[in-house]
Amino acid sequence: MILVKKTLKKVKEIEQHKNFYEKEEDALKKVGEDGDYIKYGFYFPEEYPGKLCFVFGNRGNIHKEYLGVYDVMTYKGQEYETLDDFLLYRKRM
Repeated sequence: MILVKKTLKKVKEIEQHKNFYEKEEDALKKVGEDGDYIKYGFYFPEEYPGKLCFVFGNRGNIHKEYLGVYDVMTYKGQEYETLDDFLLYRKRM
């Protein structure tokens, strides 16, 4: 029961992020806009329950990657407490 509460708290925290979108279409529209920098967004995909989609792109090339959402977020064997922690990791790549 404690894990469920922590996971729900994490979901609510994710939904408050400035680049979270309720719908995939909204995230793809934002990411697909022209610009000189990489745009990104997050949404919960219906086809992958328990996952968070990180969508990013630049100049029309759109990519999707998926994070597991539990009491922490997981990506490629690493754990992240917040989306900002995950983004710091991605920006260093």
